[in-house]
Amino acid sequence: MDYKLEFVKIAPNHEVAGVGFAGNIFIIMSALYHLKNNEDRMYVDMETNECICTENDVKLHNTMNSWEYYFNQIKLKEDEPFVHMDIFQGKGDLTYNNRDIYLNPNSFIELRNKFYKNFQIKDYINIMVDEFYNSKIKEKNTLGIQVRLTDYTHGGHNFPPIEKYINRIKELLIENPEIEQIFVLFQDFLLVIL
Repeated sequence: MDYKLEFVKIAPNHEVAGVGFAGNIFIIMSALYHLKNNEDRMYVDMETNECICTENDVKLHNTMNSWEYYFNQIKLKEDEPFVHMDIFQGKGDLTYNNRDIYLNPNSFIELRNKFYKNFQIKDYINIMVDEFYNSKIKEKNTLGIQVRLTDYTHGGHNFPPIEKYINRIKELLIENPEIEQIFVLFQDFLLVIL
């Protein structure tokens, strides 16, 4: 059976369907619980409703479905049946509240296999990642850090001030003098200005 997972707004006042990109992947992973046998397949619909990565009025990689900017997936045929579910109906056993599953890496093995069976990272992304890794990170002792600032305030998350990140980086550099460079990942344009 084919399943279509449609992304919808999580609340009426929410600007876009779903949440952030990583959170959307988490939603998809949870929905994969519905695939019970090896023939079951999932299609992600991030086109019907605007999502966080949607490029309005722009067709990227021959699609308006923002999931397909990054992943190849099955195509649903109009004449074949499928099970339609939105992100609330598609919710599986994987939730942040269920710590037994969420914090147990073994819980993700089956979901990982289902994910890779249904979705493949686009070739252009693999090429870009390989090129970046080979030219910037390979054979260099690198400290990686993810900084969350104002983007993390949506939904009531607590986040540390930038000074806390800076102090922790300094501590790590003192503790690990072999570190040659720092790779910073962030979702907040304001960090670039800092």
